[in-house]
Amino acid sequence: MEKSKARIVWIDQLRSIAFLFVIIGHVAIPEEFQSWIYSFHMPMFFLISGLTVNREKILNTPFKQYFVKQVRSLIVPYFWMNFLMFPLWYITFHHFSYTETTVGETLLGIFGGSLQWNMPSNALWFLLTLFLAELLYAAIIKLTKNNTLFILLAVVLCGVIGFLDRGVPQIWHCNIALTAVVLLFIGNIFMTWYRKKGFSEKPVTASRVFTRLGLAALFGAAGYGSHLLNGRISMTANKFGNSVLLFYFTAIAFSAAIMLIVMFLPKLRLITYIGQSTLFYMGIHIPIIRLIQSIFPDVFSEFGWSMALAFFIYFALAPVTLLCSKLIPYACGKPSDGSSRLQLVFRVITVMWSVSIPIFALLGAWGMSVKVIWQDVVLLAVIAAFSLAFTFVCSKYAPIVFNDKKMPANAPSRT
Repeated sequence: MEKSKARIVWIDQLRSIAFLFVIIGHVAIPEEFQSWIYSFHMPMFFLISGLTVNREKILNTPFKQYFVKQVRSLIVPYFWMNFLMFPLWYITFHHFSYTETTVGETLLGIFGGSLQWNMPSNALWFLLTLFLAELLYAAIIKLTKNNTLFILLAVVLCGVIGFLDRGVPQIWHCNIALTAVVLLFIGNIFMTWYRKKGFSEKPVTASRVFTRLGLAALFGAAGYGSHLLNGRISMTANKFGNSVLLFYFTAIAFSAAIMLIVMFLPKLRLITYIGQSTLFYMGIHIPIIRLIQSIFPDVFSEFGWSMALAFFIYFALAPVTLLCSKLIPYACGKPSDGSSRLQLVFRVITVMWSVSIPIFALLGAWGMSVKVIWQDVVLLAVIAAFSLAFTFVCSKYAPIVFNDKKMPANAPSRT
């Protein structure tokens, strides 16, 4: 999910294709099609994250430094994107459709990160789970001194505990992180083997292409068969279907099939860029989908229109992400120095945008809603003053809020 100094193009493109499946899975599509996508799309993201883990660098990096880096890369954008999506959530569910979820409960959802409460961008559970899973995996690597056998035993233990705690909502989806660690390890082991065999240096020949396409077809068929046996899974709810072993096999088989195909794709700049930007995509795509579907419920109840919506969002979010990465990089998980006046202005604007709806709604819930226009003006002025003060204080005394401090040069990167 983060940018490294030496990116591998096919991993970025694999992440990009994987996210297309994520978007398709969140639009109104037939249950059978959705069930198939859910059998592998989020597990595949954890496998991809495992591809980019560098165990040697983790071993040689102080855990505190690694922890801070993960907070900046995953937790800071998690909170920013949830609050930035608050107005879209409010408009969707309090103007175009009805929900019993209050603003206060949604705030609990943001800070609690559990299925017990809603949050403005539900897909962001992935960032919390990835954060916990990568910290746990890093701790295992350090405690075992990077011994692969001991790491395997610890990972199996995590998988067993995660399975025993299945279907139970937990704060920050911490039980799902135990299952995610297994997927991280599998992806990491594959990438170690891939590098050792030097596959990236071997020339592309017709025989290799047909061989890998044949393997992709076999993996795909095996994955589909195991998916039919296992039934519907929901990783966000920690539900694995009929068998946890079938869950792992299905996810690995489909991921391998897609990976074998993506490896031969030419370098497509747009697809590669989307693959490098999936963190921001993760945060904003669901609120946009829900808003559009609430405004046009009849149109997007049809499969064809839903697929068109999925592809439209997939490509249309690219320029939005590019703009946001320049103006509000802290919401994209990127370092920011706030040196330009434009960035400082947008810091104040994003704070105002993020807190206005919660403040107005909570005042109304407490019986203190404004009744005349001048009260609105005064309240907006107070919010603006608060936003300005918050921006100044955080920029000076809590730089992590805006991800101001540059990432340490020797921090482990995903390569």
